[in-house]
Amino acid sequence: MDETTAWRERFMEEVHRRGLHVGQPLPDGRVALVLEDRELVVRLDNLFRSLRRNAAPDTVSRFLDGILESQQPLPAWPDARAQVRFCAAQPPEEETDVIAVPVTDRLISVVCWVDAQEERVRFVGENQLAIWGVEDEELLLTASYNMGRMLEAVPLEVHRRKGVRVGVLETTSPFKASLVFAPNLRTKLEPSLGWPVVAAIPCRDFVFLFGAGDLDAIKEEIGGVVLKEFRESSYPLTTELLHISEQGVTAVGHFDPPPEG
Repeated sequence: MDETTAWRERFMEEVHRRGLHVGQPLPDGRVALVLEDRELVVRLDNLFRSLRRNAAPDTVSRFLDGILESQQPLPAWPDARAQVRFCAAQPPEEETDVIAVPVTDRLISVVCWVDAQEERVRFVGENQLAIWGVEDEELLLTASYNMGRMLEAVPLEVHRRKGVRVGVLETTSPFKASLVFAPNLRTKLEPSLGWPVVAAIPCRDFVFLFGAGDLDAIKEEIGGVVLKEFRESSYPLTTELLHISEQGVTAVGHFDPPPEG
């Protein structure tokens, strides 16, 4: 039995232990959980990535906890607005009502709500927007404002790699990579790294930042790290290099894994 089959069975055991039921198996490997009068389709890729990195005894149960909690109502807007943020994510493979801003072909910025402990991250869709009774513009402005406040409080550490200044945001937040969407990024980075900058965000809790003029000097130096984080993270984002300026965010290259064999 390979490891993913064993992990899938562990997940199914946890589902049955809680008295839940599973619908018909799906050909692409997804699982349909039966919740009262509806089915919730679950993709297990992130669970498998988490187990590869850290197979803690409670990993499966915590993953299922997150799925079930995602079905609970969010707080009313006056209580929720301080916890609304932007979250870097890969574009969805299927149609969704999630409110997102396209960034590159491989990356989007999703509006989400997060609990105070930053343990539960919930993407916000049009249906939730209707429940809150707010317009898209207010939602996006609120998320941007909150990201700016968060970035203000995060220390920027600058190291040298191959003689190039590389910035690292010192935080354990799952929104670490998403801070590249903060409206005050230039204010934060320009005194130490210059402006515009290039960012590498291979997964949600990892970011490299450096001056755009240093791209050629540093690109190969960081390539291996970027690919490793992208492959091994529970929440991979992109292997692209993102040029960030007043005109927005654009991809200026990407790292490809070495050919097999």
